[in-house]
Amino acid sequence: MRLFAKRLLLNKSASSDMEKVMLVKLRAESGAAFTSKLETMAKDIDLSTDLMTAFKSHRAATGDSGADPFDLSVNVLTSGNWPSLPSHTCALPVAMVASLDRFKRFYASKFSGRTLTWQHALHQCTLRAQFPKGGRKELSVSLFQTLCLLPFNELADPDERISFADLLARTKLDKVEAARTLQSLACGKVRVLTKHPKGRDIGDNDEFSINVDFKAEHYRVKVRGPLARRD
Repeated sequence: MRLFAKRLLLNKSASSDMEKVMLVKLRAESGAAFTSKLETMAKDIDLSTDLMTAFKSHRAATGDSGADPFDLSVNVLTSGNWPSLPSHTCALPVAMVASLDRFKRFYASKFSGRTLTWQHALHQCTLRAQFPKGGRKELSVSLFQTLCLLPFNELADPDERISFADLLARTKLDKVEAARTLQSLACGKVRVLTKHPKGRDIGDNDEFSINVDFKAEHYRVKVRGPLARRD
């Protein structure tokens, strides 16, 4: 179920029609009880696509379509039918909070009595970045990786550093999650940050800077997230 959810949420399926054909076959073989949650998950994605179309039309009609500095896409998932995830607190940028609030108000106007709860651990972002040697790149990252990267926009010099403690304060991520996220950015295969001092483990006194030597063959770069936690 987790792999199916990942394919749907990250748009990794080769074909949505083929996914539905497979669900029909599974239902015929194993019964409706076996596939009911999977079918609801697929239906959620289809309904979310229609919902986003309606949201964009609503914003265009109200003259508020240019208010965000980014494109927002939301999947509304039926509680209880998707794999459970631990909840995480974090500090979102003001513009993102405003955009999510706009969507919440729109959703409430369409479906009274329903409550939306944001699953920040599932959020994915695409960032445009300029590297001193690597040039302009498009980074595919998680929301938590995004929150750790955005403070570097404020630095006047690419060699400037930001401490682990400062990033903790800015992102409001819990310490373990922040360490795992920074490890994925500075110690993984794709290293867009440089850790000071070098080493794989994240310590309280560590500092981070932009990896001024970062280069990649392709314009679009996927930065892998941290491995699943073992609590």
